[in-house]
Amino acid sequence: MVELAGLFAALPTAFDDAFAYDGKAQAALARHAVRLGMDGVFVGGSTAEVHSLTLDERTQALGDVAAAVGPDTRLIAHVAAMRLP
Repeated sequence: MVELAGLFAALPTAFDDAFAYDGKAQAALARHAVRLGMDGVFVGGSTAEVHSLTLDERTQALGDVAAAVGPDTRLIAHVAAMRLP
């Protein structure tokens, strides 16, 4: 089991002007949290409007954040769902 310690930012989900998921902005939010000193980020919680996203959008958000922060930043993914594809 991996021990989690330190500060983690619960990321909001980035949307564009048409209310579609915005992967570039999501990646920028994640990088910004790491630059501010966060030890890790939490993707897809209630702060992130996760229950409004499709499974594909949630998967994309997690991938975008993982790619943006790299392997040295801890990543927590919210996996519960009320909405199914």
